[in-house]
Amino acid sequence: MSDELALPSEGRVLDAGCGTGWFTRRLAVLPNLQVIGIDLDLQSLAFARSRDDRSSMGFANAVRHESSLISARVVPRQT
Repeated sequence: MSDELALPSEGRVLDAGCGTGWFTRRLAVLPNLQVIGIDLDLQSLAFARSRDDRSSMGFANAVRHESSLISARVVPRQT
């Protein structure tokens, strides 16, 4: 999969608009990658977090601003 997507052999990958995290989880199994999924929908992110707790993967809440720019903040996992 990494060849088809031109992913780096190591480092970080951002899955913008990750939804329920299906693709984020697929990327997180690749060696030497840390994957962050961001999305605006809090329910989708809650579902994504509940599906997997790998240390190579995380999810963040994206926030839309009045200027139409989007920022994200990492929400710590609930234990």
